[in-house]
Amino acid sequence: SQQHPSVLRPFGGGQRLAAPDAVTRRELYFFELYRIFEAVLLVGFCFSPLANEMIELVTPFTAKTAGLAYLLGAVALFIQGRRLRGDRRRHVFLSLMLDLLAATTALVAIKGLDSGIAALILVTVACSALLLAPRGAYAVALIAATAVLATFGMQAGAGGWTEGALFAASYFAVTALLQVLRAQVYETEELVQQQESDLANLTQLNDLIIRRMRTGVVVVDSNNQIHQVNEAAWHLMGNPSPQRRDLADVAGEVSRRLYHWRTFGKADATPVALADGVSEVIPRFVRLGAGNEDNTIVFLDDISLLSRQAEQMTLSSLGRLSASIAHEIRNPLAAISYSSQLLSESEELSQTDQRLVEIVRAQCTRVNTIVENILQ
Repeated sequence: SQQHPSVLRPFGGGQRLAAPDAVTRRELYFFELYRIFEAVLLVGFCFSPLANEMIELVTPFTAKTAGLAYLLGAVALFIQGRRLRGDRRRHVFLSLMLDLLAATTALVAIKGLDSGIAALILVTVACSALLLAPRGAYAVALIAATAVLATFGMQAGAGGWTEGALFAASYFAVTALLQVLRAQVYETEELVQQQESDLANLTQLNDLIIRRMRTGVVVVDSNNQIHQVNEAAWHLMGNPSPQRRDLADVAGEVSRRLYHWRTFGKADATPVALADGVSEVIPRFVRLGAGNEDNTIVFLDDISLLSRQAEQMTLSSLGRLSASIAHEIRNPLAAISYSSQLLSESEELSQTDQRLVEIVRAQCTRVNTIVENILQ
């Protein structure tokens, strides 16, 4: 329909799957929302009077300043992420560094939330494993493990080193597992995109073949509404307007025969002209797909094409028949010509017989010329 604007367009359309870049944007969007939520919790713990009963601010000024700075940074990163286009790896890495810096500061400035903050860092490490390449993801895990291990060790002694080592090991384990998952997800996405591309190419090829078919093709639903029509059918129906979708309005005789075929299961093979100045056609009906009673394909066979095909077949058969007859004629003709040549070399022939032999040879040459002209 793009090459021929008058051809009716099919209803509906394919829906493409999300591209990997769109998937990354969606994951980054929810991660940035989670960062804002995490920053709000940290600010609430630092400024709420009720939080003082559960935690102890070792350095209140540092904790409050870090909480507010983290909240402002989270909001700024969220706004920047909505405007960002193209490569997002630098943005993701910087935002992860902000998370680790805020979490490390909270570990130093707040007492009583060590395990909870280390668990929040685990979420950050997991997100980095999903959003970054292996080198960046393991770098984030290493920084997080070093910060937690050093902070726990300096604050709680030998027990803190053990607990920090367990958290550090969990960071690397989660990174390794999610990197494997990330690779599998990306491979699946690439496979889906490849299959989608192949399907789109096949669909385009089918549309091109159907559009260029010399047989008219019309797809109608159970209400006789036209969904698709190729160029040949469009011409055979008299070049109707694209807004005319009712088959009874565009081709009333075809609609009547379709109703008869659906009701009684028999198709009328009588040729009919669907518009003035167009060739006669023979409508044929086929249900679209097994078990699909809604849509029907209408094939409009052009009688003029069938007549030309029959004429070509007749000419082809006549040519083969002529070649066969010519071969059968040439064999005895060659024998007569050769025999007359041998006979003319005889010394016992009278002058009258020689004249008769020349007549035979001349007529053989004449018949052979006629045969060659017929073959040509």
